[in-house]
Amino acid sequence: MAARLKITGKDVYQVERSFDILDKAASNEGNGNNMLNMGVGLGAGLNIGSQVGTLSGQIINTSLTPPPLPQSTIFYLVINGQQQGPYDINTITTYITNQQINADTLVWKQGMSSWAKISTLLEFVHLFNCPPPLPIV
Repeated sequence: MAARLKITGKDVYQVERSFDILDKAASNEGNGNNMLNMGVGLGAGLNIGSQVGTLSGQIINTSLTPPPLPQSTIFYLVINGQQQGPYDINTITTYITNQQINADTLVWKQGMSSWAKISTLLEFVHLFNCPPPLPIV
């Protein structure tokens, strides 16, 4: 019994015991102690409600740490023959929308081996209404 209590925890054990009491009370309804059995069952039932409420509150209030926000990609542009930046994706999207840069503007981000036209980057291709570059096979 001690091992079971240790494994399941005090709260779960008490809830299980309350169910056992209700089962016994229900099976003894034919005896002359109906009023006593009903009182025990009622008390156990009320106790179960508070136990379940306590347990669910503990589960709900468990603090979960959200995952870290993804790092935003930094881009560099060639504007008027000069390297400009760093810019985030939102700033560059605004530049494209306001026609401050066009599909031929050169762009670079970490991981790229060389500068490329901005219209070839998957992040921006949808803003130029042109298909992405063909894959190299």
